[in-house]
Amino acid sequence: IPISVTVHAFELAKSKIIYSIYYPGKLQATQTGGTLYPHYKSEQQYLAELRDMKAHGVLYPNFWQRYSKTLVPRALHLRNQVGLPKDRLFITSPPGAPAAAAGTVRGWKALVASSGFKNIYLYGLDEASGNLLRIQKPSWANVQKAGGKMFASAWKEDPFPVMGKLLNVLVWSGGAQPAMAKQYHSVGSKIFCYSNPQCGVEEPLVYRYNYGLALWKADYDGAMPFAYQYAYGHLWNDFDSKKFRDHVFAYPTPTGVVGTMQWEGFREAVDDVRYINTLERAIKK
Repeated sequence: IPISVTVHAFELAKSKIIYSIYYPGKLQATQTGGTLYPHYKSEQQYLAELRDMKAHGVLYPNFWQRYSKTLVPRALHLRNQVGLPKDRLFITSPPGAPAAAAGTVRGWKALVASSGFKNIYLYGLDEASGNLLRIQKPSWANVQKAGGKMFASAWKEDPFPVMGKLLNVLVWSGGAQPAMAKQYHSVGSKIFCYSNPQCGVEEPLVYRYNYGLALWKADYDGAMPFAYQYAYGHLWNDFDSKKFRDHVFAYPTPTGVVGTMQWEGFREAVDDVRYINTLERAIKK
């Protein structure tokens, strides 16, 4: 098929929107080679998937590795090898009880410091509302007192009236909400988008708009869709669960990944934002 290509005489600016993603991949204690499962990776797979995410504009995949003095530094070394930024790390570990929260922060900060990572974020209870949200308030306060930050997902209840500035990053489900963005910005916090839709729907244009220009228009700070890979059964079988189909942007192989057209749509979302940021930079100049 003949193709005509125009190469513009400018470099695209970096995206001002922070692109993260739920990434369950973890290194195994014993390296036994690659698997076809989303949660356990060989070092070769981990590197391949991180490189794939970076190539699609996702520079801040969240960190599912459990606290380990051997595996955490190794996983962070691989992130550094790929060239991912070190200015923030979204760790999906919770802070624990109020009395333990400060110790959790100190432990993680000491563990990641040698790899150059700063500004660690611990994870609140997933999609918590009602009493499950409210009982976390003392722990989140102790996290911040100890020099850490908090991020959490939500969809039933906006945590702002309860948590306010104790929530540094809200990962809000569904369509972009400009009023909520303004609300969180008023206390110096950020708002990200997920579940609009979850990963895996073969409609690339939906991802391109909902995670790109729509977020820029609503003054959102980031995106953290769920998930790069998450299985409800076997990841390579979309039909073996009666509850959900698997949530996948890229399927694992023993040595790499097989991408999807929805994943390319998401990459276009990042590129669209970079074009907008390039335009804004040119206007300012």
